[in-house]
Amino acid sequence: MNKLSVLFSLFIMTTCCFGQQSAEYYFQKGYESYCSEDYDGSIEAYSRAIKLDSLNADYFCKRGLAKLETKQYDSAINDFEKAIAINPKDAACFAGRGKCEFRKKAFGMSLMDFEHAITLEKNNPEYYRSRGRARYELEYYKEAYSDLNTCIRIAPTNADYLSDRGMISYKLNMYKSALSDFTKAIQLQPRDDQYYYNRGLTKNQIKDYKSAMEDFTNAIKFVPDDAEYYYNRAISRYNTKDLSGALADYTEAIRLDSTNDSYFCARGILNHELKTYFDAISDYDQAIKLNPTDGDFFYNRGLSKQYTNDHQNALDDYTKAIELNSKDADYFFNRAYSYECIKNYQHAIHDYTKAIELNPNDAGYFYNRGLTKIELNDLNSAYADFQQSDKLGDKDAKIMLKEIRKQLKAIAQ
Repeated sequence: MNKLSVLFSLFIMTTCCFGQQSAEYYFQKGYESYCSEDYDGSIEAYSRAIKLDSLNADYFCKRGLAKLETKQYDSAINDFEKAIAINPKDAACFAGRGKCEFRKKAFGMSLMDFEHAITLEKNNPEYYRSRGRARYELEYYKEAYSDLNTCIRIAPTNADYLSDRGMISYKLNMYKSALSDFTKAIQLQPRDDQYYYNRGLTKNQIKDYKSAMEDFTNAIKFVPDDAEYYYNRAISRYNTKDLSGALADYTEAIRLDSTNDSYFCARGILNHELKTYFDAISDYDQAIKLNPTDGDFFYNRGLSKQYTNDHQNALDDYTKAIELNSKDADYFFNRAYSYECIKNYQHAIHDYTKAIELNPNDAGYFYNRGLTKIELNDLNSAYADFQQSDKLGDKDAKIMLKEIRKQLKAIAQ
């Protein structure tokens, strides 16, 4: 080999080495940017590394993770698939693609990827956690619970795993187990607002409202601008008869999030109970504006209007509620009552009858239909209604039966 050939070979070797070092350099820069949460910078650095070396699966996988953080899910999936094509034995690539699919709510697809990741790497608790979350969304709660058990067996002091298992226990109505897990999570990380919030939700379910209120208060202490925390503390306060406190919390929840129809509805129900009916109507107005397809909102507004003797407008609301849900007996019952109040007795009887068809075990429905039939002098039919009401346990029905017997006796004479 002549001198020129040797020099040329050395040049090629030096160039190749320099290129490989440059790819690694950009890869390291990408990793540093990712760790500092500069995901755009991370993507740019990984892209430079890939341009210099397009056969390194790790470069595509890491860029996919950075794209995942910036919600570029389809592009991230493309990167994970390129990484898998180069190295089909890297569990992290399958897990990364699974996370993208999970974020896109393709839970079945994500489940398959997490299962593949576990097959490749059986002792990584994060893969079991991810599979557990996918199973949770698919309502495979018992299988999800098993996955979180595995997580906790591998990492027994991980507060997030305990909290996740607590939420699954909550879904399975295993409230005692849920409380135990949330309490352990709080002991490990006593400044995490979500753990207190989840424990508060569980305590509300077992009607330990006072203690639940304390948990929501702790959650608010750490994150004072989360509307859900105030909303759920309001529920606790309502159930401990602290109605003014509940009203204040509903109002704060609405201040923080004025787009949640449930908040307005809940405050409307409380205002109705406080007999501030016009405030209740105003709250239902807002709830309906946000969600005009919920029959309960119209029904509740109808009730408040009924209590202000605005029966005609109450009738309009009940009718709209029935259009949205014709299977609710209470809708028909209260429309019947408004018809009765404006002396439209035939329509009232029709609606009471419909309510009875939907729920034949409510004594009040028969009692009220009986009263309406009295207005039409249909005493024999009214008597039959009061008999049924009495049979179902209405104490006042006996009084009406006695009264009708007297009237029938007087007519007979």
